[in-house]
Amino acid sequence: MNKIMRIAARIYKTAFRPNEMESKLLRRLFKDAYGIDVGAYSYGCFDHRRFGSGMFVGRYCSFANSCRRFNANHGLSYLMLHPFIYNTRLGMVAKEPFERTLC
Repeated sequence: MNKIMRIAARIYKTAFRPNEMESKLLRRLFKDAYGIDVGAYSYGCFDHRRFGSGMFVGRYCSFANSCRRFNANHGLSYLMLHPFIYNTRLGMVAKEPFERTLC
């Protein structure tokens, strides 16, 4: 059964290109097939090769393509970890010496 769930997860992810942020089916498939529990509105973490079994991802998390898992937690006293705080217009980070592009 687990092999079938893995195949279903791979087909669903590649063939249908779901909205990772909102897909309840993709979350269920990854939890059943790989043991990766992903909270609502998280994206970039649907890759079982980078994130191993038993991983729990909270809600509203964003992962870069180069991100890997290691055994550690972020501080619970942090205000937030969302990428929008890195917008230089908000004044929380200094101007970057390079220009970002959309890929």
